[in-house]
Amino acid sequence: MIYIPKKINVMGQDYKIIANKNLIETLGRYGQCDFKNKEITYDSSLTAVELLHTLIHEIDHALKAETGTYQAVNSDVLEMCAENTATLFTRLFNISFKKKS
Repeated sequence: MIYIPKKINVMGQDYKIIANKNLIETLGRYGQCDFKNKEITYDSSLTAVELLHTLIHEIDHALKAETGTYQAVNSDVLEMCAENTATLFTRLFNISFKKKS
């Protein structure tokens, strides 16, 4: 089990970290970043490794929103960058992640 803070500061903005029981089922996502409401939500059924990967991915989205990058780049590129960042960090710490089928 890993400790998940209730909030995280991204570029001076506090984002709430929220577990959701049905995020995968309802939205088909492991996690979601809501810039307007400053919330990062993750599916509570995730394993520790999936959760770590997902939080890094969503924090990358928050970082890009807070630095203005979101307005300058298309959504496919942003999604690819967030996934690459999460993969980089999980590999740096030798953590294996495979998406559920």
